[in-house]
Amino acid sequence: MNFEQQGETKSLVGLHPRPVREIKAKTCLKMLKAIAGPCTACLVMDSQFDMHLRKEKNSKDLQQLLGEFEDVFKDPKGLPPIRGQEHKIPLLDEQVAVKIPPYRYPIYQKDAIEKMTKELLDIGVIRDSNSSFASPVVMVKKKDGSWRMYMDYKRLNQLTVKDKFPMPIIEELLDELGEAKFFSKLDLRSGYHQIRMWEPDIAKTAFKTHEGHYEFLVMPFDLTNASATFQSLMNRVFKHLLRMSVLVFLDDILVYSKGWEDHMRHLKEVLELPRIHCLFAKQSKFCFGAEQVEYLGYVISNGHIFMEHDKVQCISNWPTPTSVKELRGFLGLSGYYRRFIKGYGIMAKPLTDQLKKGAWKWGEEQQQDFESLRKSVHIAPVLALSDFNAEFTVEVDASALGVGAMLVQKGRLMAFFSKGL
Repeated sequence: MNFEQQGETKSLVGLHPRPVREIKAKTCLKMLKAIAGPCTACLVMDSQFDMHLRKEKNSKDLQQLLGEFEDVFKDPKGLPPIRGQEHKIPLLDEQVAVKIPPYRYPIYQKDAIEKMTKELLDIGVIRDSNSSFASPVVMVKKKDGSWRMYMDYKRLNQLTVKDKFPMPIIEELLDELGEAKFFSKLDLRSGYHQIRMWEPDIAKTAFKTHEGHYEFLVMPFDLTNASATFQSLMNRVFKHLLRMSVLVFLDDILVYSKGWEDHMRHLKEVLELPRIHCLFAKQSKFCFGAEQVEYLGYVISNGHIFMEHDKVQCISNWPTPTSVKELRGFLGLSGYYRRFIKGYGIMAKPLTDQLKKGAWKWGEEQQQDFESLRKSVHIAPVLALSDFNAEFTVEVDASALGVGAMLVQKGRLMAFFSKGL
């Protein structure tokens, strides 16, 4: 390194690397004062050093936390406890039973069905049944080539009285995170299976395979009111912490805090509740003390929000729809992120018109709007989260094609709105 001193050029050349030692500023000044005569010193503060110390401390805090709440991350054994909030299946007509014969399966699917059924029997979440109800099983291939088994409760769900319990509005959940700096995320282990079925309704969950007739002792994933029952339990369990330090959407639990010490305290408060209510989380999916976190399809970081990379790729690579069903899938996913896309409602209008009965006609106009929507996610901005102590500004615009608006706060873009006419 070269520098000027009293009109002369000086050079500092390192002879060999030496380990970096942490030294306080006051100590450094004392050392310099103790040196007789003039001297030159170069002080460098390495930001990575501070980050390393913090990561090291975070790691110690994590190990201590996992040790303290080891029981919360264990595999559950046996059936969940009776909590007074068991899942019920009220029918429009209790005299009508759903009885559908099993579908026909190829040999390789039969092997998978037998294996999965045995696993469910072994852990005790299903048992043999002689119920008058019977729903078939559907096999769906996963990305890794293995199979997932679903119960086809379509007919049973049609006959079920719907639960009106309100689900959280995702945009309102995100509004709580504007000042948060640290995040931890919990995912409950087979969440729905941690709720018992109401004893009189166990028979209604019965399903048939090619080899037997079974019924669930815990709440299956595929029932129409399962999400309402689960959200109701989560709201009850975390009630006094909701919107203070935790957000809950089904089995996705997000702990958030402004500072590190607060975050450790909040985490302990949150983890104590699954322990009390005999709920279990996956340690493999435990995200601890992050400054950036993926939650409900978004990435949250220091008062900002942007789209998950995988979702951007999915939208931009979506093939041209050839049916109403395929188009509805594309609009459902892209519409989830409409707040990021300027003029989304105007671009999507010719496409949403295709969803009307008997209106399908895919032409050049629809293809152009489809391409525009696919490309728009690549230029979607990073948005700011709300600060409810500051003023909001709404900027509006209108044309013959539609209306639009931008929500702005302190010069930062927060959301787009648009609607085609």
